[in-house]
Amino acid sequence: SLHLSSRNDDVVSKDIASCRPRKTGSRESYDMQTIKIKTIMKTLDYLHLDEQKVQGVVSALHSLLADFQVFYTNLRGFHWDIEGHGFFVLHGKFEDLYDDTAEKADQIAERILMLGGKPENRFSEYLRVAKVKEISGVTRGDEAIGHILTTYSYLIGEERKLLALASEAGDEATVALMSDYLKEQEKMVWMLTAYNK
Repeated sequence: SLHLSSRNDDVVSKDIASCRPRKTGSRESYDMQTIKIKTIMKTLDYLHLDEQKVQGVVSALHSLLADFQVFYTNLRGFHWDIEGHGFFVLHGKFEDLYDDTAEKADQIAERILMLGGKPENRFSEYLRVAKVKEISGVTRGDEAIGHILTTYSYLIGEERKLLALASEAGDEATVALMSDYLKEQEKMVWMLTAYNK
């Protein structure tokens, strides 16, 4: 007989039929005409992460995703509405920033999925959850940069908290992701501050 053991969080289905022994020389082997074994395990089982420990990480990632999505739309607005001195520089820079923010939002959503969660896609829900608020009608470069710096300051603080949560959960991949974000954003804060003097 064929015995399959599984942990409580595994789902195992099997359909086994007609396993007939046959002799080959001095050894006995089995001719399995039909064996279907399907094992479905959670991603976290393969990642060696504890579901309970990463719940706080997933919750923080949900909030961060909402903040990044609102920040993305604000950056699009700055890109579209900017006028006057510095237009050619800032119009292109704001495009770079919203492209980068969109990519990070996708990375955060995928990390939520890897940790067993389901990322939100409704913008109404982003607005309900996000601490970053919608901004529109900003035409001056210095004002737009001021809003961007304020947002980065908030995001950096939240990412540091998330990094600590992930570290406690043994989630090195999220730690690395947040570390990469912090490194990039700290440099961008320095550059934008220097430009805005």
